[in-house]
Amino acid sequence: MLSTQNALEIIFAAGIQQRAATNMLIKPLVVSIIRQRPVMEYDASHLGKMVNRLEEALPPELPA
Repeated sequence: MLSTQNALEIIFAAGIQQRAATNMLIKPLVVSIIRQRPVMEYDASHLGKMVNRLEEALPPELPA
């Protein structure tokens, strides 16, 4: 397992390739987290309910 200290040393030692080194260390973690999440699906009724909730959450308009 790579420690935070080791990861930072790799990133800073990479010089001008810091972005590539960071991606090499971070992307596998991000991908593994995303793969664990369930697929989200929405239908028209869900979208309608969300829009209604957003409209209800808005403060009333002030008179001009």
